Amino acid sequence: MEAVRKRVEHRKRVVGEAKKWAENLPHKATAIFIGSYARGDFNLWSDVDILLITDLARAPTKLSNHTNNAKRISKTNR
Repeated sequence: MEAVRKRVEHRKRVVGEAKKWAENLPHKATAIFIGSYARGDFNLWSDVDILLITDLARAPTKLSNHTNNAKRISKTNR
């Protein structure tokens, strides 16, 4: 049961970091988890897949900095 508890804690931490990232986007967006973290069958090598829905025509800044931050979050959670 210890392994299951650790897995649940890890997923909560990753989801929390991704949520914080999405909340700090400089424009309105909807972020949806997809892939292995959404299904719960992630492993040590899984990345974090997020479907981001937004109207970039109305976005005040480019998304590139936030994309780089998302890559950093994914790499630190392995």
